[in-house]
Amino acid sequence: MKEDKDAHNAMMVLVEKIEKDFWRKHYFCLLKKIEKIELEYTHNPSNAVVFLKKELIALSERNSLSLNEEMDVITMVSISSLCVSYIKENGGVFKLVRHPLQSEIYIHINDDVFEIHVFHKPFNKNPNILIEVLSKPHAVEIENYLTCGKIYEGWEF
Repeated sequence: MKEDKDAHNAMMVLVEKIEKDFWRKHYFCLLKKIEKIELEYTHNPSNAVVFLKKELIALSERNSLSLNEEMDVITMVSISSLCVSYIKENGGVFKLVRHPLQSEIYIHINDDVFEIHVFHKPFNKNPNILIEVLSKPHAVEIENYLTCGKIYEGWEF
């Protein structure tokens, strides 16, 4: 019984390594696609997010891989791209902090600093809500999606 469990654990480690190697191999190809998407969709970043997700899902299906963990790498790239499009392009700066189920975005724009907490799963289903908040940061709470509040003191990038 112990040998079966040890063999199973060894097999799971090997499968995980194979998946990670696969994604590393395709990482640079995906970066090129992201650059292309950002150029093509500068006026509508949510379309770029949807397009990238479809590409990664198709890639996973062709290679019989799971996207559970990878949907997070996708989420972070998507959120980062949106922050670049809406915050950096308007002269602001941002800091992005990833957690397993949600991300924190700190924005400094027009002498204001905002803190946004966005949940990954609802964002993946509908990025438009985050886009609205990033386009005009303001205090808001949308249950099970995001919170945004102004930070008044003591924050430095």
